[in-house]
Amino acid sequence: MTSHEDRFARLLRWYPKQWRTRHGDVALSTMLDAADGEGRDTPTAAESWAAAAHGLGMRLDLRLARWCSWGALLISAALSVVLIGFLSQTYDALGQDIAAWAIPVSMATAAPTLLTVAIVSLLRHVGAMTAPHALGALVAGLTAIAFAALEGAAFSIGFDAADAGVPAGWFGDNWLTFLAGGIVFAAAAVAVPLYALMSSGRLHPALAVGLSFVCGLLIAPLLAGFTATPYACAFGAVALLLACLVTQRRGRRAKARQA
Repeated sequence: MTSHEDRFARLLRWYPKQWRTRHGDVALSTMLDAADGEGRDTPTAAESWAAAAHGLGMRLDLRLARWCSWGALLISAALSVVLIGFLSQTYDALGQDIAAWAIPVSMATAAPTLLTVAIVSLLRHVGAMTAPHALGALVAGLTAIAFAALEGAAFSIGFDAADAGVPAGWFGDNWLTFLAGGIVFAAAAVAVPLYALMSSGRLHPALAVGLSFVCGLLIAPLLAGFTATPYACAFGAVALLLACLVTQRRGRRAKARQA
């Protein structure tokens, strides 16, 4: 492979190995033909971005959804055990100051992050979203979780400061700002699959964007409340594992019919 071809071949590394084995040669040939026709020997910025977005999105598959669901279930179970029987021991081990924000942040980030990856991966796998849309939804969802972690830590610090009668500082005083940011990004994450569903009909694209985001704003607080406890996250993880199992069986049946 020449250095000219290698520049384009490197773009295919964004894709999973299985995809490269099946479609890599055709994709590389298509990019090289387009480049030769335009008289260039390097990929365009649009080609590089498309390969990154589509390739990373293709990695969000059923296998990843299943593993992340198991991870969310195990983490939720561990946090549930801590809350039910070992909360005071955890505070003693970590110290009051650390445990006061570490436990809320762990509850707001660990299992919800894996559940977000699992949900997006499952929706991408069943065709509810394209790979780039799935990647966008994942980025928005993870950003929402980051804001939720900041909100949890800021609220805890502000609450302790108010209880002690001392100023909470900029961080503690702005927990509502972090909460608002989390809701907006969570709404965006929910809006992506809703937009894919609405745009498949006869709705105008602008109307589909507006309606999907409004629906996302209504759904986001419900999702935030649902994932606020490890018990609910464990229930969600079990539901996702069942959904993965059903999807896997349907895929096997479809392959059996084609054979």
